[in-house]
Amino acid sequence: MSAFVENHLEWFRFSGRILGLALIHQYLLDAFFTRPFYKALLRLPCDLSDLEYLDEEFHQSLQWMKDNNITDILDLTFTVNEEVFGQVVDSRLVSVFDARELELVIAGTAEIDLNDWRNNTEYRGGYHDGHIVIRWFWAAVERFNNEQRLRLLQFVTGTSSVPYEGFAALRGSNGLRRFCIEKWGKITSLPRAHTCFNRLDLPPYPSYSMLYEKLLTAVEETSTFGLE
Repeated sequence: MSAFVENHLEWFRFSGRILGLALIHQYLLDAFFTRPFYKALLRLPCDLSDLEYLDEEFHQSLQWMKDNNITDILDLTFTVNEEVFGQVVDSRLVSVFDARELELVIAGTAEIDLNDWRNNTEYRGGYHDGHIVIRWFWAAVERFNNEQRLRLLQFVTGTSSVPYEGFAALRGSNGLRRFCIEKWGKITSLPRAHTCFNRLDLPPYPSYSMLYEKLLTAVEETSTFGLE
């Protein structure tokens, strides 16, 4: 129904150029499309499994009908869809991807790999990977569920997505910038974040329980601290 919007094809072209610019410069976008949409961009054929990304319940119903004999049980009618527009992207420009890869390079992944995260973290101010506070930090992150880990990532970096290349490809305001933890502040303070630099300022808490409580509070109660 986009034809009812003035200059709708120009808006599509503009949106596509923004996506392409983000791809070239390796920046993730908060733009999570459906898997069939990526297949349409890539000129790949869709099948029944793709319907799950649009309507899971409808997909389950159709899959059940495919797997079972419905003769004299269901009286169904079928419709034919007619393509109205159909102008998308030159397939040569995106043919290097499959649908899942294109989704990842545009929006990143929401699944956190803790080993990858830890292996691509830098430390400052006297912290190091074997420091007791850092060991407590990673123990706390391991205790977090995936949603809480994503909130922590967003708290520190400003985004809750991980680049498809992993944490080594995290970007800051001026290019590649690894996740960083720096010793800072009094133990009465909450952790604070510098999102332009992907840096977490973490006070040297004297116990795991205090660190866990302070970190969780900082991540989930974002109005209680300042972002620089």
